[in-house]
Amino acid sequence: MENGKKSLRVLRARSARLQQGHLLQRGLEQPVPREISGQLSGKSLTLQSINARISGNYKASRKISLHTSNAAIDAQLVLGSSSITVPTLKIGTTNGAISGAVRLIDAHSFDGVLHTTDAGIDFALATLPLNGKVTLDAQASNA
Repeated sequence: MENGKKSLRVLRARSARLQQGHLLQRGLEQPVPREISGQLSGKSLTLQSINARISGNYKASRKISLHTSNAAIDAQLVLGSSSITVPTLKIGTTNGAISGAVRLIDAHSFDGVLHTTDAGIDFALATLPLNGKVTLDAQASNA
């Protein structure tokens, strides 16, 4: 941990194992980091935190789930594969903005949920394959 910032870069050395499985990274308690930041890839990625900003570059073939409270989420995402699985994106926070972008690769459909309260959403769909189908539920309450 540097300057109160928890880095997930140390997990990058295990990225080959992450390609075959799932990652659950929690930034909870002792000590509570002010930011969770990193560059990870795998089939499914889940990052959960309380009072810590989530940022970084994340790539998954099936699912990316980012959740925090009292902090913002700013992430650059790559999602999808040529499998028949519909990739999903779930991003949620309270008292913090959601920003960033997602690139969809080799996925002809995509399901996304972005929810925040007391802040706005500025999130881009940077790349969508030809004839792609997007189902997106984005809610910014009290913004």
